[in-house]
Amino acid sequence: MAESKVFSSFQEFKKHCDENPSKTLVVYKDNVFDVTEFLDDHPGGPAFIMDHQSQDITKVFHDDDLHEHSDNALRMLYKYKIGIIQKKAENGETVKKVEEVETYPKITKEKIEYKEFSVDLTRGMCPQVLKMNKKQYMHMIHNPIHLHYCRLFDSDLFEGFSRNPWYRIPMLWLPVAFYLMYQGLTHDYADHGMFDKYLMLDSPDFSWIAVVLTFLFGIFVWTLAEYGLHRGVFHFDDPLPDHPIALYLHFIIHGIHHTIPMDPDRLVFPPVLGLIVYSMLFPLITWLMPGNLSRVFAPGFIIGYICYDMTHIYIHHCVPFIEHLKEMKRYHNKHHYVDGDKAYGITSKIWDKVFGTELF
Repeated sequence: MAESKVFSSFQEFKKHCDENPSKTLVVYKDNVFDVTEFLDDHPGGPAFIMDHQSQDITKVFHDDDLHEHSDNALRMLYKYKIGIIQKKAENGETVKKVEEVETYPKITKEKIEYKEFSVDLTRGMCPQVLKMNKKQYMHMIHNPIHLHYCRLFDSDLFEGFSRNPWYRIPMLWLPVAFYLMYQGLTHDYADHGMFDKYLMLDSPDFSWIAVVLTFLFGIFVWTLAEYGLHRGVFHFDDPLPDHPIALYLHFIIHGIHHTIPMDPDRLVFPPVLGLIVYSMLFPLITWLMPGNLSRVFAPGFIIGYICYDMTHIYIHHCVPFIEHLKEMKRYHNKHHYVDGDKAYGITSKIWDKVFGTELF
């Protein structure tokens, strides 16, 4: 990256900051960065950066007690480099050479450059994944980059279906959950289970407590499914076959999110895929829980899923004010930028604690 500005001293840098109040500028090891466009995407929230605006953040950056940063974070920072502070002695010689940290991977408007391969940003990424081997693919998804948009498909039709704003999830699944609950409370099914008499409104044994407990059990089962899916399906890394189709499917399901964690329209599970999974999963639920029980259980499971996706969106793109969500934002970002083989929980750490994958 070509340096556009050279400051002769920190005082000159401060003067430049005063003359450009709309810019958020910081210094790291005498390198100058304009992080204005990164404010809303900073995992620790914009306030943390604003508190250190126009300052040297070298010590702060490596102070884990204040806010932990990974090597990936440092490489991402260098994307925003605009210049250096080059101090000189009276004889004109450089007092100290500015330490260089290379941005990796290198990103231009046309491509992402990795060590052994590159990705063409003018084309869809999915067709290019088909040409990668597993080593290249894993290298790509384990070196996250900061982009707000990246094309997945060459086809405009497929590309449109790949982008899913957060509000589509509650719009699709809340009506499904309410309809299933209505069925569970009012329909008289031929394949009665032993608990159905407590769930049917017109039954003399009907109990709201039974309805609430069944609904809550659905949410509880979702939390386990959330962990199991994230760990066993989304992070099916080691057993993943070194085959183009396997890498392609993995990339669509979860790899794209680890490659570009801050893409807002690829954080939720695509509704089309969701409907396919639902069409396969619901018959299994009705077989395990015949009659009314499955129709009261399933809304809890669906609400749990909606809360999961909304939490995922929130901790990536919002500044939490509830302490639990603040902690989950920090925790999930460590999953992305520190260790992708731990910290699978999104809504809580419960199952990470149970199965020994908690990340401290």
